[in-house]
Amino acid sequence: MLITVGSVGLLFGTILRRQLNGFEEYVNALASGLVMWTFLSAVASDSSIAFARWMPILRHSTISFSVIALSVLLRHLPVLALNIVVLFALQFVVLGLTPSPLGMLAALALLIVNVSWICVLSMVLGARFRDVGQLVTSAMQISFLLTPVLWPPYFLGRYEFLLLFNPFYYQLSVFNAAAAGVEVPVFHLVTTAGLAAGGSALAFVLYRWSRDRWPYWI
Repeated sequence: MLITVGSVGLLFGTILRRQLNGFEEYVNALASGLVMWTFLSAVASDSSIAFARWMPILRHSTISFSVIALSVLLRHLPVLALNIVVLFALQFVVLGLTPSPLGMLAALALLIVNVSWICVLSMVLGARFRDVGQLVTSAMQISFLLTPVLWPPYFLGRYEFLLLFNPFYYQLSVFNAAAAGVEVPVFHLVTTAGLAAGGSALAFVLYRWSRDRWPYWI
């Protein structure tokens, strides 16, 4: 993560330096955005092939769906925790920033909830359609380019309003603000919480609908 932030930040920060409002602000947003996106994309991609990986075991034993979902999350949570420690160290030592403890806890809670329902959706769809894993990977790559991780939102100018249609933007905004120790935009916080609630409800409905069909899918 340090190598990625250092190399990408130096490259893009040098190329875009004249257009940036502040180099330190850009590096901080880049670091926190990469930490969040690494966790999000890793869980989404891994969960889409979780059933295929567990298939030999599922054919000979009964394992709860929640166990498989937790196995995906627990595989990547330690990496997220380590990257957050690295992020805090980078911000404090290099940039002189102090993250907001309460804001960071709220941002992490919303991130984990949103990643969890994305994990459930990817698992169910991946169990039914074997090619979903490739589609999820491609979709996450496109979403990464369309989400202001490598570039700041104000680069869009008068078209910045288009980010309002990107659900990942709200989670990124909340996470970046909490990591920088600044006030989290209320609208973005409410929208992220709404996405967490709505996505969780959708994942639960899909889970209930598909539960009796898993034996036929595997």
